[in-house]
Amino acid sequence: EGSLDIFTVMTTDVLRCLDAAGTTNSRELAQLFVGRVEDWQAFMARKRRPLSPEKQLGLMGELLFLERLRLTNLGSSAVDCWKGPLHAPQDFHIGGGAVEVKSSLAGGVFLAKINSIEQLDTERSPLFLAALRFEVADDGSDLVGMVAHLREHTAAAGVSRAFDALLLVSGYQDEHAEHYRRKLRFVDGRAFEI
Repeated sequence: EGSLDIFTVMTTDVLRCLDAAGTTNSRELAQLFVGRVEDWQAFMARKRRPLSPEKQLGLMGELLFLERLRLTNLGSSAVDCWKGPLHAPQDFHIGGGAVEVKSSLAGGVFLAKINSIEQLDTERSPLFLAALRFEVADDGSDLVGMVAHLREHTAAAGVSRAFDALLLVSGYQDEHAEHYRRKLRFVDGRAFEI
């Protein structure tokens, strides 16, 4: 009765977790499998709150990067590259490489929080850190507008269900739209090879 796309996202994550386990011991794999499914059950059962301003900024950066990827020769398959909502170490896996996206508001020093060493230490190559700077501006775009823009394009490409599933897993819900009206304008971005 649930969404097939959310189920697909969940099973892909569980399989990726098992594949990365580095063990062939069936007992350890079974424990890992059950643990990961329980993590997903807990995630789906919790009451959702609106994203914090910090999480909104991070999601805005990932969606902007996704939009830029969509405009390359990847086209609609760019959605398949977006791994951030699936708790992958990096936000995007492109071919054998990866990109970790960090977003900041303009003004002062660009501070990026690195959540784990895996974000910047991986076997994927090349690995880039994309630093995106935004500013609050009346002529900017809010998170709701960015989501609507990408939904229009993913629907036309036939990948809207996968995009919506990734949005849901990232914590974005339409019923919280009134909390996502802060307008942000992209100021500049830089990419650093790790």
